[in-house]
Amino acid sequence: MGDTNGSVREDQFYTHTNLGVSDVLFIIYHKSKIDEVTFYIKCFCLASMKNQRYQVYVCVTVSADQKTMTIDFAYCQCPIGLAQSCSHIGGLLFALSNSPSSKQQQEDKSCTSLPCQWKVPRTVNQKAQPLKSLDLSNPRINKQEKTTSIATFDPRHSTDRTPDINRALDHLTELKAVFPNSGMCSLWNIPDKVQEAMVVEEVTTTESPLLLAMYPQLPKAIQWGVDIEDRARQEYITFQKAFKGDITVLPTGLTLYPHMSFLESSGDGKVLDGTEIGELEIKCPFSCGGVPVNTMEIEDILNLNAANFCLEWGPTGPQLKRNQKYHAQVQGEMAIMGLPWCDFFVWTNASKNKIFIERICFDEAFCNDMLPKLLEFYMKCIYSKICE
Repeated sequence: MGDTNGSVREDQFYTHTNLGVSDVLFIIYHKSKIDEVTFYIKCFCLASMKNQRYQVYVCVTVSADQKTMTIDFAYCQCPIGLAQSCSHIGGLLFALSNSPSSKQQQEDKSCTSLPCQWKVPRTVNQKAQPLKSLDLSNPRINKQEKTTSIATFDPRHSTDRTPDINRALDHLTELKAVFPNSGMCSLWNIPDKVQEAMVVEEVTTTESPLLLAMYPQLPKAIQWGVDIEDRARQEYITFQKAFKGDITVLPTGLTLYPHMSFLESSGDGKVLDGTEIGELEIKCPFSCGGVPVNTMEIEDILNLNAANFCLEWGPTGPQLKRNQKYHAQVQGEMAIMGLPWCDFFVWTNASKNKIFIERICFDEAFCNDMLPKLLEFYMKCIYSKICE
């Protein structure tokens, strides 16, 4: 472009712009006239990131009618400008296009394009009053105005906000009349009494995938039961054959209750005792009250009087506690599997007196009382969450 010495400087502007990149620039540019139609513009861009000042040059040619302008050449000293057009050149062109050429153009600009100005507040005719007249009470709220909290707002109808089991069952009954083959049929016509069970699906597995997913390394008590269950089952068979003769234990897998598929049973075996068929439930206690009992004799564990142990002393010897969770477990399993009795088997790794067997008979009244409680728990804690 050559040196600008000797050129006539027609005008000088001071402005600044933010290019929207890493550099916030303050631009000071000079406009020099080379001939009648060519102008040579030079500015200094202050780069904030590198604390340097780059020189930017633009050569502009004006048309004969002075209505259009053509950029003949542009150059910047920054590393990008040495090879191609950079944002500093764009900033200069942007400043030129927005520079006020006349008072009329400045007046035509919107308020957002003008520099910020102080807006003088309007005069308030407030007379001085004594301090005692100052109102220091809490602001009053108009009682007619109602405020609604978005966080607690529930868009559902008022009758649907609180789960109602009876209302939900009525809806399911109406739905069955329209879609009798719907997948929700397991919740329709809840029986008042325990009916004959039907095996829907059986799955045989040696380890619980759910437990492995929850506990990559199983707790010691659970791992003890997993490792020792097969040995305990074999000792049950050996012990029963010694007193009763022919005893066979078959795997049970998973059994779903046909009328309420959310109830399932996975006993430890199905016992064939001659012509009778029952269930086998194996328990291998690991500790009671923090005391290891997996190698103790059954009587010694009972003498600990541990509240969480499943056995207690009865009129004829040890027996399963009827208020213990294992009693409800075996009753539910017999109801789902449709079996009349269950051999509750407790085994430890002691050298003697390590076996306890009690044949628990099916209690229909107990299950009829337990079934509505299970249904209520499912509807309130599981089904209501699914419907939300």
